[in-house]
Amino acid sequence: MEIKVFGHEFFYDITSMSMLFFPGEKVYYVNRSSNATHIISGLYSNKGSMLSCTKIKYNGRWFSSQKKAKPDCDLKNLVKQTFYKACSKATGIMPPWGILTGIRPLSVYCRHKKAGDEPHAVMKGEYFLSDDKIELLDMIFDCQAAFRCPKPRDVSVYISIPFCPGKCSYCSFISISAVNADNLLEQYLNSLHEEIKAKALLINKYNLRVKSLYVGGGTPGILNELQLSVLMHRLDDCFDFGKIDEICFELGRPETVSDEKLQILKRFNVHRICINTQTTNDKILNLIGRNHKSQDYFQAADKAVGFGFNSVNTDLIAGLPGEDYYSFCRTVDEVINTGVDNITVHTLAIKRAAMLSRCGDNFNPKNNDVNHMLDYAYDRVMSYGYVPYYIYRQKNCVSNGENVGFCKPHKECRYNIYMMEDVHSIIACGAGASSKIIKGGRVNRIINVKYPMEYVGEYEKIIKNTDIIDKMLRTDLTDE
Repeated sequence: MEIKVFGHEFFYDITSMSMLFFPGEKVYYVNRSSNATHIISGLYSNKGSMLSCTKIKYNGRWFSSQKKAKPDCDLKNLVKQTFYKACSKATGIMPPWGILTGIRPLSVYCRHKKAGDEPHAVMKGEYFLSDDKIELLDMIFDCQAAFRCPKPRDVSVYISIPFCPGKCSYCSFISISAVNADNLLEQYLNSLHEEIKAKALLINKYNLRVKSLYVGGGTPGILNELQLSVLMHRLDDCFDFGKIDEICFELGRPETVSDEKLQILKRFNVHRICINTQTTNDKILNLIGRNHKSQDYFQAADKAVGFGFNSVNTDLIAGLPGEDYYSFCRTVDEVINTGVDNITVHTLAIKRAAMLSRCGDNFNPKNNDVNHMLDYAYDRVMSYGYVPYYIYRQKNCVSNGENVGFCKPHKECRYNIYMMEDVHSIIACGAGASSKIIKGGRVNRIINVKYPMEYVGEYEKIIKNTDIIDKMLRTDLTDE
């Protein structure tokens, strides 16, 4: 199958959409004279209008779609619409997210709502979303309403602990195995402290208000009790936990959880913790390299719930290799029964950096098992009183799925909303951490060095990034 593009610059978008219909096929730029052997997407200028046309030869038959619009229209959407329609005619596949390929579908919904459009009509008529996905966006938008009114000096803080007990086969995050890495971990924490102090001085300089602080990874639970206590003391000293609305700590793998660590986090008034299992099927846990048993998760979750944190989260993944519909449904039911307040349902996304990247069959858009898994999970958690509160999507998701966070009423993770919807700036510390400074409605990213071994001792680079953020804040903030 050859997929050819000419007359427009939306190569990436056509490539992303082609994965929904023809996974694994290559997309090429060609000139207008090229013959269409299989699929061709073109954009023409025609008598003061723009004409988008897609033609497909599929199973010996030709299918086409074309649409004319004014030159000042959204050309990218115009091209995607005809591509989607022609491919749907040919294959019978109708991806539930329509032509949306970005990671933030809610941002499109919000943009049209702000413009005074009727979101349901626009999302269905222009973007071809299914009714179920539009309803999901409706619910998430309503849940987020209280968190979408930031003040100019509101920020959140992210702390990166990029160490893990081992590498999961689906993971593409930058993380270092903690096995035999004690010395590096100690050095990393010392360098991290220096950056935390520098960023805290900056926050105090501009009288910024830290709304949420999130410690993520990796697996921050890899810290021993002493390391954890020291880190929390340092964070409290720098940011004053008593003035922060939400403090989140992602313990991660259940085998890293202990009573002593939970006591430390409780003592520092941490509001939300995460203990993630992805599945409760022991066979699959072993297959994906988790190196813990389901019983480890049940014990850790039971302890965490018993400690009375404001919110306890568990992550699940639909579409893991070897897991069928019935196994996934058991996982959902068993996690609900633990009494956790948050359940985040992810769809497996295989990135090039992950060991599972060679499993091309996982990208099959006809993989209805995963769609049924998501349907079951959503229906089940909502029947137990959980509500969807944030959403994001990723490239190469199995069956064109999404990731949705569910919570009991008033148990939202504010950081997830602030970060995903760019509500306000995020100031990040640690290796691989990315600060996002929102200025004039645009997001400016300042990214730290990726690897812990590069990060250690690179105080000059830390200060350089801090200076960049300082300059952005100095030219943007005004008195309220």
